[in-house]
Amino acid sequence: SASLVYKLDGTGMEAVTNDNEEAFYSVSFSKGAKFALLDYEGPDIPWQKVLTMPDVTDQPFMETIEDNKMLAAMASSHELPLLNYKTVTIDGFELNLLERRPPHFNPQKKYPVLFYMYQGPGSQSVDKRFNVDFQSYVAATLGYIVVTLDGRGTGFRGRETRCITRGNLGHWEAHDQIAAAKMWSQLPYVDPERIAIWGWSYGGFMTLKTLETDAGETFKYGMAISNL
Repeated sequence: SASLVYKLDGTGMEAVTNDNEEAFYSVSFSKGAKFALLDYEGPDIPWQKVLTMPDVTDQPFMETIEDNKMLAAMASSHELPLLNYKTVTIDGFELNLLERRPPHFNPQKKYPVLFYMYQGPGSQSVDKRFNVDFQSYVAATLGYIVVTLDGRGTGFRGRETRCITRGNLGHWEAHDQIAAAKMWSQLPYVDPERIAIWGWSYGGFMTLKTLETDAGETFKYGMAISNL
């Protein structure tokens, strides 16, 4: 078998996937970790493969389980939103944001904007998984810009960002949604009188909390579903 040596300090490691391109993966291993079931989840069409680990055999093996050809054909036959990933800085915190633009985005137009968030503690809504959801429909078919901000309280941006909401749920999350909406209201392609927000579950609670905090200054409409 291969003689690779992995050390606790991180040296001796070998990439199993292509680390020269952006990708979102999940993986599960067989008993003994000889085989891996690798799921590529985006940003392109997802696929699933079984492969051997490089440190357990000299005869690499890889087999495609699912290549999603039908999904690829369906996706190519529809106009999907333009995905604009950004970070915004609010009160010194760098936060992840996704702006979905209509397929034929025209910077000379004034677009209505729909904010969608979940914002639950430790959660993440802005990632690079392949996804076609209600937000995609609103952007691609109805011609809105749809924005999702992972504000303070969400995960994967460090402990300080995640834990600042402890004992004060709803405060900083609402503050961040309003701050981002104010940024977007200043953009030349946004209609500042047509900015709305919605969420489901904890996102429903956050919709109500954000509307309460904003008091109609920035958001003109909100929809809360299954709020806590």
